[in-house]
Amino acid sequence: MLKLDSSGKKRKFDHLKDTPDASDSPSTEEVQQPKQLRSSSSSDNYGLRNLDKWKVPQIRTGEVFFIPEFISEDLANEWLESLDNLDTWYHPVLKVYGKEKIQSRSIAAYATDEQIPVKYSGHLVNLHLEYPMVLLQIQKKVEDFLGVSFNHVMLNKYQSGNEYIGKHRDTKENNLIASLSLGAERTFIMSPNKTLSGVEKFSWKLLNGSILVMGKGVQDNWKHEIPKEPSVKTKRISLTFRQITEVKTTIKRPRSSR
Repeated sequence: MLKLDSSGKKRKFDHLKDTPDASDSPSTEEVQQPKQLRSSSSSDNYGLRNLDKWKVPQIRTGEVFFIPEFISEDLANEWLESLDNLDTWYHPVLKVYGKEKIQSRSIAAYATDEQIPVKYSGHLVNLHLEYPMVLLQIQKKVEDFLGVSFNHVMLNKYQSGNEYIGKHRDTKENNLIASLSLGAERTFIMSPNKTLSGVEKFSWKLLNGSILVMGKGVQDNWKHEIPKEPSVKTKRISLTFRQITEVKTTIKRPRSSR
């Protein structure tokens, strides 16, 4: 895996050589509903298992982990096709500087509780409480590996490199974020929230089947983005799993749409 530093020079991600030793084949057994969120504290990084060997060392003011081969390309492509055919995709209408604008990329969102609020750029995200089986399978694999549970997942579909997500940071009620990439490789950029001496932006490629985890300190100190890349002609779907803690009701388990 190669990384671009601020000067544009390529450097190897030597710490990313190890990948999880797990089967890529979806289980034929009944997929159990993910457990409800565990209680967590800032001292244990929200119950996340030890991922030190996948830590991105350049991000010193926050816990960022990148696993380049979380699943095989074959399984990633299979999941990409299944998710692409969901009937819950839509293009949000955003308010930008007082004007309405249709977002170029489409999204689909699922949550364990209708009281979980997700809003950005004046748009209240349409939430679905019944998870399709493929999404339950994906979430189970992510949760089993990381050792934590999630109560919300946002899917983003990028038809090509002309679709992007601007520089932003998630709100603090997003305790832990894990983002699985399927399909086309895209560049991921992290920039410090404030100008800090000796701290520059960092970027690397999100590979097909890779997973990125952002934990303690990241949203306080960093912004992230996926820029336009006109040379990319193929589709990418990302699944961003979140622990959203400010929920007024008891956190429930996801329901299957079957």
